[in-house]
Parts: sequence; structure tokens; C-alpha cells
Amino acid sequence: LNGTADPLVPYSGTPTFTLSLASATINHWKDNNGATDSTVTTLPDIANDTITVDKIVYNGNATLQVYRENGAEHQWLYWPANDIDATVDIWLFFRDKVHPNVSQVGINETAASAKLSVFQSGTELVVKADKNLQMVEVYDMQGKLLSKATAPKNTTEMRLNLGQQANQIVLVKTLVNNVWVTKRVALMNN
Repeated sequence: LNGTADPLVPYSGTPTFTLSLASATINHWKDNNGATDSTVTTLPDIANDTITVDKIVYNGNATLQVYRENGAEHQWLYWPANDIDATVDIWLFFRDKVHPNVSQVGINETAASAKLSVFQSGTELVVKADKNLQMVEVYDMQGKLLSKATAPKNTTEMRLNLGQQANQIVLVKTLVNNVWVTKRVALMNN
């Protein structure tokens, strides 16, 4: 995601001391991914922000997506002030990607003997297990505790109100039958 009026990571001209041109970075990833063709889609201009966005998809060994933010400077676009939400679009791109060496990523989903399902339903986080739930803790990616709840006895499902916690990835630590199980969940605005 690069703004065409970005003075720090410009599309053309002279790169800054420590950063390359946006076009050079795009060309690097096109070459790296063996891009053979591209599709350009102009996204609907619905926000009154003087910025339009072109989504460019390069096909090859691995997909490369570029969001050319026409008229944007060095800024993070977000909905509803802008036509796109950079955080959501990045998540949508990376959510099905797998790190080639998961043991080095630093966040591993814990395997446990309990079957656990964690998902968003409207404004609630739903946790379901095949064994008794004891506790649920929700952390943001910086490790800040966002929510904590103790389960009633003999329950296999808990629902936590998300409040204003949407549009982020959270870690859900769940104590199931005296074993901690951790899952990553993307929370989205509905």
C-alpha cells in the first residue's frame, strides 16, 4: 500500500536515504514472484478524501497485490474516512499464508487433546470446546489483556462481548480441562 504523493517512499524521483522507491520495491517482488501479468481494478471512490485507490494484482509463482493510493501521502488509510482499510486488506491478504518455518514465527497455536473452536459471531467472541471450559483470556498482539472470563461449571461454550475490539488479530488463551490452548482470531467489524 503506497501513496503516489508519499514524500518518504516516493513512486518516482529520488529515494530517501534509507528507503527505496515504491516502484523499485514493487519490481523486486514482481521479479521474486515470477509475475507474468497483472490486473488493475479501480476501487469505488466513496469516501470524500481526495484519494482514489487502484488494486493491482500480479500473478506468478505467488500473488503480489499492490494498492496504489492515488493522491495519498505517507498515511494509513482506514474505513470510513477512506475507501479502503489498510489493516483489513493486509489481514485478508495474509490470513491464508503459512510461514515456511512455523517454529520461528513466535506465535504457535497450542495443540491440545481438547477440540476447540473460537470465532466471531456479531459482536461476540464465541469459544466452544468438547470438554469443560474453565477460563478464557483475550490478548492483543502486543500482549495487553483485553478480556478475561471464568467459565461457569460444566460448560463447553462461552460468549464474550467484543465491545470496540474489532479489526485486529487477537490471541485467545483458553483453559480447557486444565490445559491451556491458544488460538489466533481475526476480529472484524460487522
